[in-house]
Amino acid sequence: RLQYMQAQVEEAQGALARKHIQQQELVEKAEKAESVRRTVEAKLSEAKVKMDTLADEAKTAILKQKFAQSKLITAEDLLRKTNIILKATKETEIHLTTQAKALLNTLGMAVADCDALHDDIRRRKEAEVERTEAAKSFSAASLTVLDETLSSLSALSLVITEHGNSLSDTCDKMNEQGKRSMSAVSSLLCDVTDRVKLMTTAMESQVTDDKGFLRTSKNNSSDILVKVRRIASLVKEGDKVITNTCSNARDHLSSCTTYIKELSSKHAAVSKTQS
Repeated sequence: RLQYMQAQVEEAQGALARKHIQQQELVEKAEKAESVRRTVEAKLSEAKVKMDTLADEAKTAILKQKFAQSKLITAEDLLRKTNIILKATKETEIHLTTQAKALLNTLGMAVADCDALHDDIRRRKEAEVERTEAAKSFSAASLTVLDETLSSLSALSLVITEHGNSLSDTCDKMNEQGKRSMSAVSSLLCDVTDRVKLMTTAMESQVTDDKGFLRTSKNNSSDILVKVRRIASLVKEGDKVITNTCSNARDHLSSCTTYIKELSSKHAAVSKTQS
């Protein structure tokens, strides 16, 4: 019985030793598990800190992205407005170019009309000079012929008067028929003298009256002067229109340039902020 109990004690001691060994192993495993837990908790704390940091960075990145998107939208609006202004400026330039071409064509036509009018004036002046010279020559020749005719008639009248005086004495002695013949001759000479004077007056009127050469030339000169003044006024009006159009174009382009500079400054500021 003692041996049995001794065997039981030894068996119990062996079991206790095994339990102690198992307990020691469990304690070691528990310590290892605790160490692993602490390590995991430390890593978890670090991971949590990193996650918080990453969350803050993500929030900051989101805010930056939203700010960049707002700036991009603003820049797109500015770019769209700039394109609209550039398009309007281009259309204005095209319109002004068309107007300038039309004005240049008008001025070209006015210059051509001036050249044609100048040629017409030159031709009329030459014709007027020729007519004036011809009128002067004709008038001088007519006056010379008339003066010579009047001189001849005056001399003839004196001769006839002398012969008439000499014949009057004879006529006193002659019959009534001789007196009538003498009276007819005197009437004929007076009629010739009157007709020559009328011819002289008519020739002078052809040269100097309202329908004569000089008056016609004066009327032509007046018409030409009126046309020249009209063309000059048209040219002045065209010049004023060109000046006003160019001034308006310069003002519009200056305002567009200022606005584009402002947009460029804003765009540069936006680009700098994004960078």
